[in-house]
Amino acid sequence: MTKTDDFIEILIPPRGLNFGAIALISALIPLSFWALVFLTTVRFPNFIPVILICLFVIAPVSVLLINTILFIFRQFRLRIDGDQIFFTNEMFGWRWNRFRPTDKRNLSKLEIINAFDAEKRGYVSRRNTQLIMWAGNQKYELSKKVRLNNSEIKWLASELSDWLELTIEFR
Repeated sequence: MTKTDDFIEILIPPRGLNFGAIALISALIPLSFWALVFLTTVRFPNFIPVILICLFVIAPVSVLLINTILFIFRQFRLRIDGDQIFFTNEMFGWRWNRFRPTDKRNLSKLEIINAFDAEKRGYVSRRNTQLIMWAGNQKYELSKKVRLNNSEIKWLASELSDWLELTIEFR
């Protein structure tokens, strides 16, 4: 986190090669192997089965490959300056907006949704702690999806609250 009088920036680094990435790769290797074997050994007389094979074999392998690359190498950046709020993904020098940039003046609420939630019937459900910033109708969410644990979310909420001069609402 970088915090000055002009801006605050939160950079969440890439995951790198961890257990989750190894699990994705271990699922990808046999799928790719069997897809390659199937496509090279089976010959069809017409074109329609080839399209179905591409749809049901190559497409899932490609999606899994893209998700694995994103899982390992993507980083998140939340930057709030005097004018706008930016929440971007970055990978290999490329940047793309996770959400549309919003005017900082529209920032109205900072809230934390707690990990445990009591439902109407008395059941207690477990969910991830979330930090949500509302700028107009745009919702900027920091949670386990962007690799933050509960204590990091609460610490970032207090830092953002101090810098933005907003109170934190707890739900």
